[in-house]
Formats: sequence, structure tokens, C-alpha cells
Amino acid sequence: MTSVSTTTTATGSTSTTTPSVTVQPFFSGVALDVTPQIDDIGNIILHIHPSVSNVTTVDKPINLGSAGSFSLTLASSTVFETDSVVRGRDGQIVAIGGLMRQASTSDRSQIPGAGDVPGVGALFRNNKQAMQKRELVILLKPTVVQGSATWAQDMLETQQRVQGLAPRNTLEH
Repeated sequence: MTSVSTTTTATGSTSTTTPSVTVQPFFSGVALDVTPQIDDIGNIILHIHPSVSNVTTVDKPINLGSAGSFSLTLASSTVFETDSVVRGRDGQIVAIGGLMRQASTSDRSQIPGAGDVPGVGALFRNNKQAMQKRELVILLKPTVVQGSATWAQDMLETQQRVQGLAPRNTLEH
């Protein structure tokens, strides 16, 4: 939430009105909310709620009456989210997909002046269109921790997997 208030300061016969803007920050990126349950026969039930927020900026003109007006740059958020309930076994990998986004861009380049000439201008310009599709795929491996020894082993295995994902420097010094 964004709010604008004004403060009026009187000095002698002159008054000055100063705007004050209060903005509220919000989350941007990928959020994953997972609620696990274990049933009587050892199945793991996961309620999975992923969301992706994309932030852009928007200029908003603000009229403050006698204090004048100004343009305030605000953030605008678009949120994509889904809900899934899955059932699996201990250590079984679960895949969730479905958060897809598609964007298209077009670009025009030309020789200055020559690309705008009627008829032959097309010979001196290039139009490029690109389509981009993205899908967020989430892989989860639920694990039932039986005790402190199991916990330590699981943490060690997870650490090794994460280190295996790290980018490697291929240049030798």
C-alpha cells in the first residue's frame, strides 16, 4: 500500500506544503509453501502452493491540490500461482509443473532514413520477432526423519547433491 500525505509549514505570511510518500515493500520472486502430512501406512501427503511474482514499475500522476502534482513511480506485481495435493512414499521424488509464462518481443532495425522510404525501404530494414516460453518445474523429495542419525545422514547427502549442482570453473590457472 502506498499513501501520500502533506505537511503545511507556515512562516510569517507564507505557507509551504510538502508531500510525504509512504510505501509498503512486498515480495518479488518465487515462493513455495509446502504442508506435509504422514498417514497411518507411511504415505506422505504434500499440499504444495508455489507462486511466482513478477514486478514492473508504473508511473502514477498524483494531484495534491494546492500543493501541486508530481509523478510517483510505483511497483506493479503480477502473481502466478497454483495449488496441488500429491501423495508419495518416503524418498520418492515428486514433480510439479504448470506455472507457465509466454512472452513475445519484436525488434526493428534499419539504416537511418533508408528504411522508411516507401516501396524500397523494406530492403534496408530488418524485423525480428521472438517468442519465449518458460515453465517452472518443482522437484521435491520428501523424507521421513526417523531419528538424529537419519537426520545427519540426510543432511550430508543433501549437502553433497547441492555441491554437485554448483557451477564449476573450467579454466585452469
